[in-house]
Amino acid sequence: MIKVLTKNLGLKVASIVLACILWFVIAQIGNPRDTKSFSNIPVTIINTELLDAENKVYEVLDNTDEVRVTVTAPVSILSNIRTSDIIAEADVSKLTDINTIAIRYSIQNADVDAGSISGDHDVVRLNVEEKSTKWIRVVHETVGEVAEGYVVYSATPDQTMIEVSGPKSVISQVGYAKIQLDVTGATANMSANLLVELYDKENNLLEHKSIKKNTDQIHMNVEILATKEIGVKVNVGGAPAEGYALTGETHSSITKLKVAGTKYALMSLNQVTIPAEAVDATGKEGTFTVTVNLRDYLPGNIRIADTNTSTEADIEVVVEQIAEKSISIPIQQIGVQGVPEEKKLELPVDVTEVTCQILGLQRDLEQVTAETVTAYIDIAAWMKDKKMKTLNDGSYEVPLTVVTENDKVTLKEQYTLKVKVSKL
Repeated sequence: MIKVLTKNLGLKVASIVLACILWFVIAQIGNPRDTKSFSNIPVTIINTELLDAENKVYEVLDNTDEVRVTVTAPVSILSNIRTSDIIAEADVSKLTDINTIAIRYSIQNADVDAGSISGDHDVVRLNVEEKSTKWIRVVHETVGEVAEGYVVYSATPDQTMIEVSGPKSVISQVGYAKIQLDVTGATANMSANLLVELYDKENNLLEHKSIKKNTDQIHMNVEILATKEIGVKVNVGGAPAEGYALTGETHSSITKLKVAGTKYALMSLNQVTIPAEAVDATGKEGTFTVTVNLRDYLPGNIRIADTNTSTEADIEVVVEQIAEKSISIPIQQIGVQGVPEEKKLELPVDVTEVTCQILGLQRDLEQVTAETVTAYIDIAAWMKDKKMKTLNDGSYEVPLTVVTENDKVTLKEQYTLKVKVSKL
């Protein structure tokens, strides 16, 4: 048996070796090895808590946490490898004195020797610094123009401060945070969650990946109201001192006011009215000025459109001294009415005119002449006032009524005219 096995032993060994070689050649021909590259593979940095424990933070330099990986393997294996199967890790516990970490490559769910995997670089380079934290203010603003006839009345963020942390050298550059809402063409209130952006003290945008914020978004409400321009009406109360009168003239330092509110609230609003109690002329002996805040007299649901606009108005009220003027009314111009049917009335023949003193502002008196007044005596009204049922013959002093076209002019006193009454 042994002789059978050992007979031609060299030939048999050579046959086995040749068979192995043939198998290997056939295997390579049927399933050859190939090389494939995978781009943009992220490097996972693990055990970062070791830096946290030392109150330190890191920043990856030169995008070394992203690699291009090359894999060499049989085609049957290589064809099943996806980008997501490739693992690239850098362990912080292996951080060197020059702040580099070797990258370890592997492929999950595939039998590929580590030596068959390589990257376009072998280490992640870090900048390691002391960790810094601070609170910064949040600036909020709107951009764009609302629809014509509308205004942004207010913008209110949910918070005005945020906390940022990161490398000390980077955090020292942070000046403030900003949120913006585009209101272009808006006609109604708006509300949104807005991205928080960081700026340095020179108003340049900061985009350091190493900066961490305690929030990435802030909610903001924006109130948008319709606008309208309204007038200013002034009422004056009280009476000036004796011998003086209001001319009816008032002058306001603000004559138009732009207000804001809902479209419905503005529909019936055409003016802001200053009440008489706010402009008191009592006892005044000449023109005077009062200052009022127009905002105080607007309805509760109406606002000032531009919050920077002053609403303090100086109201000038013109008060002038009362003047006196004498007018002479020809006797033939005086009318008679209300005479009983059985009686006749005669005006005095020895009087050619009646002179009256009228009082008023100079500008009003200038418009009054004897030709512009109406003068008459009313017998019926006089009898009623005297409670007379019959009118006997005789002479009587009857009140003279003088009517001017300007009701701001008055008679200084009551004038009478002596008349004679007789039977027809």
